[in-house]
Amino acid sequence: MYLIIAESELEPVPKEIRSDSQVLSYCRHAGKSVGKVILDSSLFHRAIKKLPQAERRGRPDLIHVALTVALDSPAARKGKLQVFVHTRNDEVIRIDSETRLPRNYNRFVGLIEQLFEKGQVPPTGKPLLALEKMTLGDLLKKLEPKEVVLFDAKGKKVGHHELKEIHHSSAVIIGGFPHGEFSQANKKLATKIVSVADTEVLAATAVAYLVTAIE
Repeated sequence: MYLIIAESELEPVPKEIRSDSQVLSYCRHAGKSVGKVILDSSLFHRAIKKLPQAERRGRPDLIHVALTVALDSPAARKGKLQVFVHTRNDEVIRIDSETRLPRNYNRFVGLIEQLFEKGQVPPTGKPLLALEKMTLGDLLKKLEPKEVVLFDAKGKKVGHHELKEIHHSSAVIIGGFPHGEFSQANKKLATKIVSVADTEVLAATAVAYLVTAIE
Protein backbone atom coordinates (compact mmCIF):
# COMPACT_ATOMS: atom_id res chain seq x y z
CA MET A 1 0.00 0.00 0.00
CA TYR A 2 1.14 3.53 -0.76
CA LEU A 3 0.73 6.21 1.90
CA ILE A 4 1.05 9.78 0.64
CA ILE A 5 1.09 12.67 3.10
CA ALA A 6 0.01 15.36 0.66
CA GLU A 7 0.06 19.16 0.46
CA SER A 8 2.46 18.97 3.39
CA GLU A 9 3.50 22.25 4.97
CA LEU A 10 7.18 21.51 4.51
CA GLU A 11 9.30 24.12 2.72
CA PRO A 12 12.43 26.26 3.02
CA VAL A 13 11.82 29.83 4.18
CA PRO A 14 10.18 31.53 1.14
CA LYS A 15 11.99 34.38 -0.60
CA GLU A 16 9.22 36.80 0.38
CA ILE A 17 10.26 36.76 4.05
CA ARG A 18 13.99 35.99 3.93
CA SER A 19 14.79 39.62 4.72
CA ASP A 20 12.42 39.74 7.71
CA SER A 21 14.22 40.65 10.95
CA GLN A 22 12.77 37.66 12.81
CA VAL A 23 14.12 35.26 10.17
CA LEU A 24 17.51 36.97 9.96
CA SER A 25 17.89 37.02 13.74
CA TYR A 26 17.24 33.29 14.03
CA CYS A 27 19.60 32.41 11.18
CA ARG A 28 22.36 34.58 12.65
CA HIS A 29 22.11 32.93 16.07
CA ALA A 30 21.77 29.43 14.58
CA GLY A 31 24.65 29.99 12.17
CA LYS A 32 22.53 28.95 9.18
CA SER A 33 22.03 30.36 5.69
CA VAL A 34 18.57 31.91 5.31
CA GLY A 35 17.78 30.01 2.12
CA LYS A 36 18.53 26.65 3.74
CA VAL A 37 16.31 26.97 6.82
CA ILE A 38 12.98 25.12 6.97
CA LEU A 39 9.95 27.33 7.61
CA ASP A 40 8.64 26.78 11.15
CA SER A 41 5.68 28.71 12.52
CA SER A 42 6.94 28.36 16.08
CA LEU A 43 10.12 30.27 15.12
CA PHE A 44 8.78 32.69 12.52
CA HIS A 45 5.18 33.27 13.60
CA ARG A 46 5.26 37.02 12.91
CA ALA A 47 7.04 36.73 9.57
CA ILE A 48 4.69 33.98 8.35
CA LYS A 49 1.73 36.34 8.67
CA LYS A 50 3.02 38.08 5.54
CA LEU A 51 2.57 34.92 3.44
CA PRO A 52 -0.53 33.67 1.60
CA GLN A 53 -2.38 30.93 3.54
CA ALA A 54 -0.34 31.95 6.58
CA GLU A 55 -2.50 29.90 8.95
CA ARG A 56 -1.37 26.68 7.25
CA ARG A 57 2.31 27.35 6.69
CA GLY A 58 5.42 26.23 8.55
CA ARG A 59 4.39 22.95 10.17
CA PRO A 60 7.25 20.45 9.81
CA ASP A 61 6.29 19.15 13.27
CA LEU A 62 3.10 17.64 11.82
CA ILE A 63 5.09 15.76 9.20
CA HIS A 64 7.65 14.56 11.73
CA VAL A 65 5.03 12.97 13.98
CA ALA A 66 3.03 11.50 11.08
CA LEU A 67 6.12 9.93 9.53
CA THR A 68 7.26 8.55 12.87
CA VAL A 69 3.91 6.80 13.32
CA ALA A 70 3.89 5.50 9.75
CA LEU A 71 7.48 4.28 9.52
CA ASP A 72 7.45 2.72 12.97
CA SER A 73 4.38 0.62 12.15
CA PRO A 74 4.74 -3.14 11.67
CA ALA A 75 3.29 -2.71 8.17
CA ALA A 76 6.13 -0.37 7.14
CA ARG A 77 8.77 -2.51 8.84
CA LYS A 78 7.49 -5.55 6.91
CA GLY A 79 7.66 -3.62 3.64
CA LYS A 80 3.87 -3.52 3.21
CA LEU A 81 3.60 0.28 3.40
CA GLN A 82 5.53 2.58 1.10
CA VAL A 83 5.53 6.18 2.31
CA PHE A 84 5.79 9.43 0.33
CA VAL A 85 5.52 13.10 1.27
CA HIS A 86 4.09 15.57 -1.24
CA THR A 87 4.70 19.24 -0.40
CA ARG A 88 2.72 22.42 -0.96
CA ASN A 89 5.25 23.40 -3.66
CA ASP A 90 4.76 20.16 -5.62
CA GLU A 91 7.84 18.28 -4.53
CA VAL A 92 7.78 14.61 -3.60
CA ILE A 93 9.97 13.01 -0.97
CA ARG A 94 10.52 9.31 -1.57
CA ILE A 95 11.28 7.43 1.63
CA ASP A 96 13.16 4.15 1.54
CA SER A 97 11.47 1.39 3.52
CA GLU A 98 14.63 0.96 5.63
CA THR A 99 14.57 4.59 6.78
CA ARG A 100 14.26 5.24 10.51
CA LEU A 101 13.82 8.95 11.07
CA PRO A 102 15.29 10.73 14.12
CA ARG A 103 12.88 10.82 17.06
CA ASN A 104 14.27 14.21 18.02
CA TYR A 105 12.47 17.03 16.19
CA ASN A 106 15.53 19.27 15.76
CA ARG A 107 17.51 16.41 14.23
CA PHE A 108 14.61 15.69 11.89
CA VAL A 109 14.54 19.33 10.73
CA GLY A 110 18.29 19.21 10.14
CA LEU A 111 17.79 16.13 7.97
CA ILE A 112 15.06 17.84 5.95
CA GLU A 113 17.22 20.95 5.50
CA GLN A 114 19.97 18.72 4.11
CA LEU A 115 17.43 17.03 1.83
CA PHE A 116 16.24 20.33 0.33
CA GLU A 117 19.84 21.46 -0.14
CA LYS A 118 21.34 18.27 -1.57
CA GLY A 119 18.32 16.55 -3.11
CA GLN A 120 18.89 13.33 -1.21
CA VAL A 121 20.00 11.98 2.17
CA PRO A 122 22.70 10.81 2.49
CA PRO A 123 24.18 13.04 -0.23
CA THR A 124 26.04 10.10 -1.82
CA GLY A 125 25.28 6.41 -2.16
CA LYS A 126 21.87 4.82 -1.77
CA PRO A 127 19.36 7.53 -0.76
CA LEU A 128 17.12 6.94 2.24
CA LEU A 129 15.29 10.16 1.37
CA ALA A 130 15.11 11.61 -2.15
CA LEU A 131 13.49 14.88 -3.26
CA GLU A 132 12.01 15.34 -6.72
CA LYS A 133 9.93 18.09 -8.33
CA MET A 134 6.61 16.39 -9.00
CA THR A 135 2.88 17.01 -8.67
CA LEU A 136 0.62 14.67 -6.74
CA GLY A 137 -1.01 13.69 -10.02
CA ASP A 138 2.34 12.79 -11.58
CA LEU A 139 3.23 10.67 -8.56
CA LEU A 140 -0.03 8.74 -8.82
CA LYS A 141 0.57 8.14 -12.54
CA LYS A 142 3.95 6.61 -11.69
CA LEU A 143 2.57 4.43 -8.88
CA GLU A 144 -0.52 3.26 -10.82
CA PRO A 145 -2.49 2.29 -7.69
CA LYS A 146 -5.62 0.15 -7.91
CA GLU A 147 -7.61 2.96 -6.26
CA VAL A 148 -6.90 6.35 -4.67
CA VAL A 149 -8.46 6.83 -1.23
CA LEU A 150 -8.36 10.35 0.18
CA PHE A 151 -8.99 11.04 3.87
CA ASP A 152 -11.15 14.13 4.31
CA ALA A 153 -13.40 15.25 7.17
CA LYS A 154 -16.24 15.76 4.67
CA GLY A 155 -15.92 12.30 3.15
CA LYS A 156 -18.01 9.23 3.79
CA LYS A 157 -17.57 8.11 7.42
CA VAL A 158 -15.89 4.72 7.66
CA GLY A 159 -14.70 2.52 10.52
CA HIS A 160 -11.88 0.05 10.92
CA HIS A 161 -13.77 -2.65 9.02
CA GLU A 162 -14.02 -0.50 5.89
CA LEU A 163 -10.39 0.61 6.22
CA LYS A 164 -9.33 -3.03 6.38
CA GLU A 165 -10.99 -3.56 3.00
CA ILE A 166 -8.76 -1.02 1.21
CA HIS A 167 -6.88 -2.95 -1.45
CA HIS A 168 -3.20 -3.59 -0.68
CA SER A 169 -2.09 -1.91 -3.91
CA SER A 170 -4.10 1.27 -3.30
CA ALA A 171 -2.79 4.77 -2.56
CA VAL A 172 -4.07 6.48 0.59
CA ILE A 173 -3.75 10.27 0.71
CA ILE A 174 -3.65 12.08 4.06
CA GLY A 175 -3.32 15.84 4.45
CA GLY A 176 -0.05 17.21 5.80
CA PHE A 177 -1.54 20.55 6.90
CA PRO A 178 -3.01 21.65 10.27
CA HIS A 179 -6.52 22.49 9.04
CA GLY A 180 -8.44 23.43 5.93
CA GLU A 181 -9.03 21.42 2.77
CA PHE A 182 -7.16 19.86 -0.12
CA SER A 183 -7.05 21.81 -3.36
CA GLN A 184 -9.88 20.90 -5.71
CA ALA A 185 -7.35 19.67 -8.29
CA ASN A 186 -5.90 17.16 -5.82
CA LYS A 187 -9.31 16.13 -4.52
CA LYS A 188 -10.33 15.19 -8.05
CA LEU A 189 -7.50 12.65 -8.17
CA ALA A 190 -9.27 10.47 -5.60
CA THR A 191 -11.51 7.58 -6.57
CA LYS A 192 -12.90 7.47 -3.04
CA ILE A 193 -13.10 10.12 -0.28
CA VAL A 194 -13.58 8.89 3.28
CA SER A 195 -13.57 10.26 6.82
CA VAL A 196 -12.22 8.41 9.85
CA ALA A 197 -13.62 10.85 12.45
CA ASP A 198 -16.48 13.27 12.97
CA THR A 199 -14.11 16.25 12.95
CA GLU A 200 -10.79 17.20 11.35
CA VAL A 201 -7.85 15.22 12.75
CA LEU A 202 -4.13 15.78 12.36
CA ALA A 203 -2.08 13.71 9.95
CA ALA A 204 -0.57 11.50 12.66
CA THR A 205 -4.01 10.56 13.98
CA ALA A 206 -5.21 9.67 10.49
CA VAL A 207 -2.06 7.60 9.91
CA ALA A 208 -2.65 5.79 13.21
CA TYR A 209 -6.21 4.90 12.11
CA LEU A 210 -4.86 3.53 8.83
CA VAL A 211 -1.93 1.46 10.11
CA THR A 212 -4.04 0.02 12.95
CA ALA A 213 -6.69 -1.09 10.46
CA ILE A 214 -4.33 -2.66 7.94
CA GLU A 215 -2.52 -4.58 10.67
